[in-house]
Amino acid sequence: MAKIAIAGGSGQVSQEVIDALLASKKHEITILSRREAPTTDPTPPSIQWQVVDYNSQPSLVAALQGTHTLLSFIQILSDPE
Repeated sequence: MAKIAIAGGSGQVSQEVIDALLASKKHEITILSRREAPTTDPTPPSIQWQVVDYNSQPSLVAALQGTHTLLSFIQILSDPE
């Protein structure tokens, strides 16, 4: 079972990829996000959610420990900063 981290996994662009990974039941998935997990649309129990600071190398190193693959769906256009 490969451990996959998905940066920007809370957005709509990544949802189809996440759905396909979940359907395969072959991956351990962690969503990396700047924000806490939404309470209105709960995350499936098979997905872990981790808040990270993308500007902090130590934060990213800690979040990616043991990760086999990183997929990035970060959209800089939607980030006002």
